[in-house]
Amino acid sequence: MNSSPVSIGVTVIAGFLGSGKTTLINHLLTHADGRRLAIMVNDFGALNIDRELISEEEEGLISLSNGCVCCNLQGELASSIEGLLINRGERLDHVLIECSGVSDPARVVSVLGYPSLRRRCHLDAVMTLIDLSRSLNSSQGELRALLQSQIACADWLILNKADQALPGIHAELKENWLLPNARVIETEQARLPPELVFWRSDAPVSLEPSAKDAIHHHTGIAELGLSSHSFEHRGAMDGAKLSKLLQGLPGAILRIKGVVQLEDERQLELQRAAGQLETRPFPHRDTPGTRLVFIGQTAECDWPALDRDLQALTR
Repeated sequence: MNSSPVSIGVTVIAGFLGSGKTTLINHLLTHADGRRLAIMVNDFGALNIDRELISEEEEGLISLSNGCVCCNLQGELASSIEGLLINRGERLDHVLIECSGVSDPARVVSVLGYPSLRRRCHLDAVMTLIDLSRSLNSSQGELRALLQSQIACADWLILNKADQALPGIHAELKENWLLPNARVIETEQARLPPELVFWRSDAPVSLEPSAKDAIHHHTGIAELGLSSHSFEHRGAMDGAKLSKLLQGLPGAILRIKGVVQLEDERQLELQRAAGQLETRPFPHRDTPGTRLVFIGQTAECDWPALDRDLQALTR
């Protein structure tokens, strides 16, 4: 079996000041469920992680009680990320990067494409939070350009503080800010379902909240009007036709991830991140075949039709 290092997924979390990025980080930490995470924070102030999660602090590094680590992005961005992956990569399952509220996530996306990092990690998604309790229309000049870039770069947009939404804010966003095919999820207190961030292509997505989820008032994907669909095939798939099919899927399908078996016996990990369909070698799976998982907006997704289209590409 190939002994190449496993590529670690990276989720970039962006959004303007006060949109709820740190609240989302804390929520994901609380629902890590044994996953080993690293949280890298690129911000002006001190790390702002809930105190009950902290077990030990060093300069620029916090050890968390659930086995995660949190650190500041100090110095040059690429070297900071590479240093983390070299020193702790074998003990990590996922990396979260919280951008400063006044930074463009496109810079982080660009850095993750450096050859020195692509061997160790890959972009899983860019999430941009938008505060529904504030209007963006008054933003002008460089600030307006920054907000537009934060929104345009997002794999999906988290419309946060839905319980405090301004009257007419949705129409304002749709008319002036959101791209036509923007993938949008509404949350209160940034309670994004953790399975949208921490899920594997070789495991089913559960729609049923656990007892722990209930204690923490966890919002599941079904409560957000979302559903999941899994597709499995033991044989090979036509890679070119599959790519064309997935590229043409509607924006209502928010998440695509899986492992694809090709006719030449290669396996590829496949996902849609930052609006692009991406593949990479997947040499660490013993079971041949294809498994794909989709998450989408229930009312707009025709899962049976998708299943028929996928079956037509099997060999």
